[in-house]
Amino acid sequence: MARLEAEQEERQHQRQQIDISRMLTESNGLSLELVDLLIDKIYVYPDKRVDVEFKIRDSLAAHK
Repeated sequence: MARLEAEQEERQHQRQQIDISRMLTESNGLSLELVDLLIDKIYVYPDKRVDVEFKIRDSLAAHK
């Protein structure tokens, strides 16, 4: 059962990557739709640093 869930999760992740790639190649800039799809949180600090937490995981890190 866990293996089936893992395979389904991986397929969903692959579909998400394809959708993101398609949107990025068809986009002329960073649209609100892309921001909603890619970014989870943005932190802005008093010293003007900015940290961005992305919703998508790094494919290379996932396969280590």
